[in-house]
Amino acid sequence: MKEFFNKIRWVNLSIMILTMYAMRFLVVKPLLLYNGLLLQLNELYFLMLVMATIFIAAGGYIINDYFDKKIDELNNPIKKEGETDEEEEFCCRKAMKFYNLFTIIGVALGIGVSLLINQYMFSGIFLLTAGLLWFYSSTYKRIPLLGNIIVALLAALVPLLVVIFEVPLLIEKYRALFIENDTNPFTLMYFVLGFSIFAFMLTLIREIVKDIEDVIGDKAYGKKTLAVAFGNNFATVTAGVLVVATIYFLFYYQTNFSNEKISFWYIIVLLIAPLSYVIYRLIANTTKQGMHITSMILKLIMVFGIAYSVVLYYGLK
Repeated sequence: MKEFFNKIRWVNLSIMILTMYAMRFLVVKPLLLYNGLLLQLNELYFLMLVMATIFIAAGGYIINDYFDKKIDELNNPIKKEGETDEEEEFCCRKAMKFYNLFTIIGVALGIGVSLLINQYMFSGIFLLTAGLLWFYSSTYKRIPLLGNIIVALLAALVPLLVVIFEVPLLIEKYRALFIENDTNPFTLMYFVLGFSIFAFMLTLIREIVKDIEDVIGDKAYGKKTLAVAFGNNFATVTAGVLVVATIYFLFYYQTNFSNEKISFWYIIVLLIAPLSYVIYRLIANTTKQGMHITSMILKLIMVFGIAYSVVLYYGLK
């Protein structure tokens, strides 16, 4: 059971759930209440949206492991001693069954909630996401940087889904009020967009760091990641430049959108300072183990980024 939960990356899935509920109740809801409005997507439909995201993501992790089994065994030897070819083949078949099951459930839930709120076009989001995860694992991740960007875009989509499914219902409910007050309901999306940009940048950086960490196995099996195609130094510099860009983005946000002391110190201490430390680690510790630790630090910073929603929540009260 523990191995199964590790296969579907339960920590990453937990972060996705945390992200979506944080966006809903700590960012979107207080912003609406501040303007005298209420959430329109009911709790059951929102739960369906969250579960659709989680099932599709879990399927994506499974199919990624399926295509990368040999590479992962070389980078991190995990094959049990005495495991026969028949047992290995059985595990692969079982993985495909779980992938199909999870993806079908996820897409069905996503299409279901889209139909229930009369937004039929939103069904395409889940079909496209499932397709991208398949082609990412089988093809795109072998193209330098393209696979990394796809994963980062999908990570950025997670918080955005919360407002994508909320805004049409708000327009339907409060159309007259928006027209009367000359209010743009899409302004709501700008607040969540900041979290999406942060998720995109952190995920892209982390994907590049993980490619540097796994360069030996990737090279052995012809996987053309940024580190394999252009070398570890180029990939490291690219990751460093992206970290600097993220720090600049945080300074820009702090300067232009928030002048509260709590927000200032939160961003400085829990986001910018750790990101600065990541730059140091990229320069000083380029070993496989060092890159693994850097990857874990980036994941922690992403959690701190999501937790910034708490600061926003109390700032809006």
